[in-house]
Amino acid sequence: MAKHRIIRVDYSGASYLPPYKVMDAIHRSVSKVNSYPYEGYAEICKAIASYCGVREENILVTNGGDEAITLITTKFGPKVLIPAPTYGEYEYIAKSRDYSITKRNCLSDSGEYRICYTKRDLGWATLAWICNPNNPTGTLIPKKEIMRIINGTDAMVIVDEAYYEFSGQTVAKEVDRHKNLIVLRTFSKGFGIAGLRLGYMIAHPSIIKMFSKYNQEYNVNRVARAAGIAALKSRGHYRRRISEAKKRRDNFQKFAESIGVHAFKSKGGFVFLKFRDMREADYVYGKFLAEGIITFISTDAEFSGLKGPYMRLALSNTINMNVIQRSLARIISEYRSQ
Repeated sequence: MAKHRIIRVDYSGASYLPPYKVMDAIHRSVSKVNSYPYEGYAEICKAIASYCGVREENILVTNGGDEAITLITTKFGPKVLIPAPTYGEYEYIAKSRDYSITKRNCLSDSGEYRICYTKRDLGWATLAWICNPNNPTGTLIPKKEIMRIINGTDAMVIVDEAYYEFSGQTVAKEVDRHKNLIVLRTFSKGFGIAGLRLGYMIAHPSIIKMFSKYNQEYNVNRVARAAGIAALKSRGHYRRRISEAKKRRDNFQKFAESIGVHAFKSKGGFVFLKFRDMREADYVYGKFLAEGIITFISTDAEFSGLKGPYMRLALSNTINMNVIQRSLARIISEYRSQ
């Protein structure tokens, strides 16, 4: 029996490689890996600040977004408010600290996702999470709704904008006016360097100064630092690649709907599907695995509170997406003709 090649569309990095300028910066920085990044992070913070339209004092670079999640949770627990379903790391870190957690189901039976924190929730919490666009549903939360939450609580509100490069919506410029707001971003998604673990937080200077005192001295390595600076100088290249990826996403969503599989209108770098029931979802998942296509199905392990006949597929290149599309059409036809 012929072996299928593996197509991984579970973890969502990027469906394209970085441009030459970024790869060249990586190669040149490797020659200095025997020394710490003693030059510091002023240059990359300046580049990020310019990109985000804020000041250098508003920026702290981190070892991927997960370091920022850990720092923030450790500092601003112990009462953590989480929407469901959403990225599982918020809950995972809170549980590791034995913090109290309140999860609110924000996905209705009709498929509408909205942040449904109550006034009581916001009064209880010391830390409240919003993933925007949400992962895994891809839903974009209106800025007006985010600001209502920020203004309605004393809790620290974290807006995780990991897929900002896909959505284009941000509250980053609000951080100087709201000391209880932190925005998280990453170079893993739109900029395609997930393997180098580079992220950053945007916050009021007093928050950045506080975190700067107790995070690791050299938390970001010199290769990631060099790649990040080069990536921000290559934004034209990334805009084209992201535009192409978004077209693949939208085309796949239209295709899924055409064969009777509901696709959420994702604004992230992934597609979120809803099948008729768990039996159908499990059937598709199993057939995909047999063909070497690895996806995420409903599981608390990756997405807090995700229950039901759902599947998330990260975007891949055109060839892979076409393979997945043909496989899905065939599998759905087989299942529904039984």
